[in-house]
Amino acid sequence: YLQKRLPKGEKQLPIERYYEAKEKIKRMKRFSTRSNRNLPPQAEAEQGFEDGQFPNGTGGGGAGDGSASTSGALGTWQSIGPGNVGGRTRALLIDPVNPDIMYAAGVAGGIWKTTNGGDSWTPLDDFLANIAVTTMAFDPSNPSTIYAGTGEGFFNADGVRGAGIFKTTDAGAHWTRLSATASNLNFFFVNDIVVSPANGQHVYAATRTGVWRSLDGGTSWNQSLVSNAANGANGAMDLVIRTDQATDYIFAALGSFARAHIF
Repeated sequence: YLQKRLPKGEKQLPIERYYEAKEKIKRMKRFSTRSNRNLPPQAEAEQGFEDGQFPNGTGGGGAGDGSASTSGALGTWQSIGPGNVGGRTRALLIDPVNPDIMYAAGVAGGIWKTTNGGDSWTPLDDFLANIAVTTMAFDPSNPSTIYAGTGEGFFNADGVRGAGIFKTTDAGAHWTRLSATASNLNFFFVNDIVVSPANGQHVYAATRTGVWRSLDGGTSWNQSLVSNAANGANGAMDLVIRTDQATDYIFAALGSFARAHIF
């Protein structure tokens, strides 16, 4: 792995070049898949936002094209990106306060964010310990807090192993890997995450080994439902939490292939 990436004659990977490349990318022109046109470089858009030239978080790209339907019927579909670099997209989030803010996560491309309804996308952190992001979830009480689970645990041949759960409390500007899930084989494949609408500190994760629960915002975890041959399942695949209950009321789907069960 290292030798494939080493410049000729080098014996150590010059990590600082990645940071230099990232800054260079910010100065390059961008292409909007959604509007089929070129956009100014990310650095110019960020500067314009800081200077107040682009209110409402549009980044100079415009906030929508008026194609949203208000009649209850879906309009036409269009590709909005992030182009062919986002990877196999497994997770989408739409900000409940501002629908122009969206997050997309790919199992080979990490987490991307748009603040202008998909006109332009920005990768949030190419330097996460793992960018095989399979699922994301808002804290319903605070959309700036997001949990991202890594590892594609659906038994597909090209699935990529993860490295735990990551958390941001500033809408994706900075991410922290939850230490209890790091280097923990129970969190190598996180298929789904839900956060309680009754208490934002209650977080549930569906993984290869079952359903895991945290009551302190991801600091510590305990297994609340085991997935193994004894109950005819081989991984927790999906979670749904009711929003009309005062306590956490959850459905879990366990198992794949021939046998599966709902708990």
